[in-house]
Amino acid sequence: MLGNLFAIMSAGYLKKMGERFPKLSGNGTLVKSGDLSDITNAKAEEAPLDVKMMGAGLVLACCFFCAAKVLALWIPIPAPILMIILAALIKVLNIMPTVMEQGAKQWYKFVSGNLTWALLVGVGVIYTPWNDVLAAITPAYIFTIMATIFGMVASGLLCARFMNMYPIASAIVTCCHSGLGGTGDVAILSAANRMGLMPFAQISTRLGGACTVIAATILMRALQ
Repeated sequence: MLGNLFAIMSAGYLKKMGERFPKLSGNGTLVKSGDLSDITNAKAEEAPLDVKMMGAGLVLACCFFCAAKVLALWIPIPAPILMIILAALIKVLNIMPTVMEQGAKQWYKFVSGNLTWALLVGVGVIYTPWNDVLAAITPAYIFTIMATIFGMVASGLLCARFMNMYPIASAIVTCCHSGLGGTGDVAILSAANRMGLMPFAQISTRLGGACTVIAATILMRALQ
């Protein structure tokens, strides 16, 4: 919870930094591209929200989740991670009809535009174990969390130079790795006004979180 709080604060500062240095921001775009005309044209051709298309997007999301739950019975990976891998694989193979992709995008825009604040209130007021959070607040613990968050932000800024990414967008996505899962991503990206980075944040949170747990388990066993 404290990590999520410092991540939100860092995202807000990165937003201000992006306004001061526009060349480092990307304005919601993660990867640099020599020709942005395709992206600009795609945004210009976006269709207005349509109930039928949003319904198709909802059904598509449910199908991906059900398929991931079935695969999780045989593959020892959490279903949300498998869902992201399946979606990325189908996108890379380019086998999904364009209409369904547009429906999924419209459903995402509807949810992110209308339900974000409800999620933030629900997490902050209802689901946060405030007694445990207050009991854990000590100077050493807070310093450790701050150092971890700042290390993530610094690594995002540094690695962007070698991966053809915008440094601020990369730092914000990396910052999401310390949030409270999907709801933490919503809060962090909302603070940075970068909700368009949600797909990358989900990959950072889900796959990055799984890799962190595996690496931590290996290190704990090695140190025992």
